[in-house]
Amino acid sequence: MGKVTVMNRANIRLIQEEVREALKGVEEKLGLTIRFKSGTFSESEGTWTPRMEFAILQTADGIDRERNAFAMHCGVFNLKPEQYKARVTIRHKLFEIIGFNLGSPRYVLRARNVMTGKEFKLTEEVLNQIRPAPRAVLAPVLGQTGKGE
Repeated sequence: MGKVTVMNRANIRLIQEEVREALKGVEEKLGLTIRFKSGTFSESEGTWTPRMEFAILQTADGIDRERNAFAMHCGVFNLKPEQYKARVTIRHKLFEIIGFNLGSPRYVLRARNVMTGKEFKLTEEVLNQIRPAPRAVLAPVLGQTGKGE
């Protein structure tokens, strides 16, 4: 990556990737997850003000915070705690289901891209890939059409 001369969405994505890569050591050393949440940028001023989240991975007693939250809310979506980090494919990209956005009516799932580690919000329809298939309806017995024959 060369020097950034314009602050636009494409360059912000590049900066995020570089910062994310640079902070991997900090995440591992301190046991944190670092996420870009949102932010603002001004192309005319050449500035970007990111909003980031630093979250602990495990509590002092060794409990995985993200897994615990998933287990607490998975029943709402007809899932089981063992389905934490279940993988789904969307547009040829592999994602892991890691949690829920309970306050969002449309994008209720939190998923992480397996290749990049970037977090996304997804709709509930994605869960059809990991939910158990509904039981098949028994076919009518041969010779019976259900029309009172």
